Amino acid sequence: MGASRTTNATSVLDALLGDGPCMAYMVDIATRLSATRYTYPEVVVICGEDAAVAKRDETEIDLPRVVIEVLSESTERYDRGRKFSYYRECESLQEYVLVATEYQSIEVHRRLEDGWGLYRAYGPGDEVELASVGARFPVAALYRRTDVPLTPSD
Repeated sequence: MGASRTTNATSVLDALLGDGPCMAYMVDIATRLSATRYTYPEVVVICGEDAAVAKRDETEIDLPRVVIEVLSESTERYDRGRKFSYYRECESLQEYVLVATEYQSIEVHRRLEDGWGLYRAYGPGDEVELASVGARFPVAALYRRTDVPLTPSD
C-alpha cells in the first residue's frame, strides 16, 4: 500500500516541478545528510545544478530540500523520532513530510530561520504547501487509487 502513495507523491511533484530547478526522486537512492549519515526516504526533492538532469548511474544524492516519508506501523515511531532528528541536522533540508497510511493525513514540518518551528497537518479537502519548492497540491492527490479512508476509524 505504501508504494501507491510513494508513486503518487513522486508523480505529483514531478508534474508540479516540471523543468524547473528542482527534481523529485523516488526510493532506492541514498540521501546524504552529512559526511557520515545517509537515509533512504520514499521521496526526496533536490534543487540546483544537480537536479537539472537525472543521471542513470545515480546511487546517492546530496543536499535534499524536501523529504517525504510514508508512515507504516513498523516505521512510524522511527520516522517521527530518531530519523526526524537526523533530518533536522541536515542544513539543506527545508521540509519534512509525513504521509499517513491509516487515514488521509499529511504532516509538514518546515525549517524557519531559527530552527524547525512550523508544523502543519493537512486532511481531506486541504491543499498541501511545500513552500521551499513552490509546490501546492491537494491531499487527495497522494491518496489517488488507494483504499485509505478519509478519516480515522473508531
